Amino acid sequence: MKKYHFLAIIIICFFFILLVSCIDSSIIPYFINGNKDFTDESPLTDEVLQEVRSSVDKKTYDNIIHKAKEMEMKQLIDHVDSIFMSGNNFNVGAVWLVASIAKINPNSSTQNKLYCLNSYSKLGYYFLYMQNSPKKAYPIFMEGLKLSRETNAKGISTPSIYTNVGRIYTIYKDYNKASDAYKKAFDFSVKNKLQQGVSNSFIELLHFTWLLGDFTNIVEEKRIFRDVDNNDDATTEYGKMMNMASDAYIEKNYRKSLALSDSALKRLRTNVDHRYYFTFNRIIAAKTALAANEMVLMKQYLDEAEQHIRKYNLEDLVETLYLQKAAFQRSRGDSIGSMKSELYAHKIRDSIYTTEDYGYIRDVESTWSYKDLNNRLEKIKRESEYRLAINMVLLVMITIICFLLVMYIRKNINLRESKESLFKKNLELLKKTEDISQKKSNSNKTIKQEEQEFYAEIFNTVEEFMNNHDEIYNQDFTIDTLSELTGIKVRNLSHAINNIKNKNFSMYLGEYRIKKACMILLDSEDVKQRPTIDNLASIVGYRSRPHFSLVFKSVTGMTTSEFIKQMHKVSQG
Repeated sequence: MKKYHFLAIIIICFFFILLVSCIDSSIIPYFINGNKDFTDESPLTDEVLQEVRSSVDKKTYDNIIHKAKEMEMKQLIDHVDSIFMSGNNFNVGAVWLVASIAKINPNSSTQNKLYCLNSYSKLGYYFLYMQNSPKKAYPIFMEGLKLSRETNAKGISTPSIYTNVGRIYTIYKDYNKASDAYKKAFDFSVKNKLQQGVSNSFIELLHFTWLLGDFTNIVEEKRIFRDVDNNDDATTEYGKMMNMASDAYIEKNYRKSLALSDSALKRLRTNVDHRYYFTFNRIIAAKTALAANEMVLMKQYLDEAEQHIRKYNLEDLVETLYLQKAAFQRSRGDSIGSMKSELYAHKIRDSIYTTEDYGYIRDVESTWSYKDLNNRLEKIKRESEYRLAINMVLLVMITIICFLLVMYIRKNINLRESKESLFKKNLELLKKTEDISQKKSNSNKTIKQEEQEFYAEIFNTVEEFMNNHDEIYNQDFTIDTLSELTGIKVRNLSHAINNIKNKNFSMYLGEYRIKKACMILLDSEDVKQRPTIDNLASIVGYRSRPHFSLVFKSVTGMTTSEFIKQMHKVSQG
């Protein structure tokens, strides 16, 4: 009967969602003012807006804002693109970008929001590279990613934002998050067949990984990129040659790696992105020359990188350059010079990016989900004023609430009865505990047998609870929760599980959860119906995917991917 109850809840909730979505799409728009194309409320931070305003004179700023109000979004974005392509006045371009972002409101069309996504990407780029301010760029990129998810965007702006977020994390030495951002850019580009995004994100990921010296985490990305078509694209050709150079580096064929790096360099053009690629290429070549013990070549590559950095004012790469210089001086026995280079590298970094700035970025990370949730709640609040006018929706909502309330009360009654039954069993177990303590004077063998029986009885109670209560799949379920629900002391529970199963509670609980996860996967052979690994982890009680994956491998001996492949082989065989 329990299964039918849950089936009824699912059917009613589905009907409710379908009904609300129909109301949203057909009735609510008539009540909302769709003519409002521009708003003064902007999602950008006050700090960003203030800097953009101060970058031009007031007359120019007011003139741009006035013109932007009268322009269509497509026309406005084309105008912004022409400014950035010409490279005449990036400060004026930033004002146009702010104006285009301000035009978007909750009622804007999806197409206009997609145009705006391009503005977020360019404005974040402006602050990151032209103003050397990752602190101001980061929240802009986060707003862009939020808009990308909202519109289900598939264009080049999304991987571009992910790549730049990766650079910000790289600057602050948060290499795990940097690698994750670069990989998201690459995966997004591959999924949506964006060759420019695939090439750019792979090159950034490869440069980043090469400087760290560990290629084990990008084996799959390297394999995928080998199969990408060139299409006479300079960036893709550069990436492919650097991919081959990295293969040679891994094989410790350093001379071949250096030759390929030099050949790759000839594919680059002197635009903004390739200026960074050139400098990274020379620094990587210097690192390779050090591995090959080619000190003369290493100095040559470092000098070329330094000249390029000074020529194009690439301040965010100075630290990386001087750390390599320190390695060069250290290899030549110049410990004082090496120390000076390292100190200078840290001094440059601290002068541009402060720990306080990164603390701000971490605060943005931790509060962003709350901000998203708050925005959604505000949107729901506005729309609810129109929904409440429809009696049918009110009736459905009241019916569902009453039904769920009845189910909740009934479940609590059953749980209370279960607790009383378990409590009585616990009293009996306590009496047996007293009997065991009174018989301690008997032989050790008798005591041990009675203890085993005692713990076996506790374990049977635990087994009965684990097999019949879905509370074990709650993320907050612990041995303390089990103790509270069964009335058995934590110490006795732990000893019983250890004695009978020879494992701790976490491992024992993990077996039940992973068993359910496997059943869900086996019951959902259709890929479209199958939950994602993140959702699956949440369903069976895990907060994080890595923890779930670790327990899954420990219990089944396979990763989730291997389990799914094996499942398909069995079903097809």
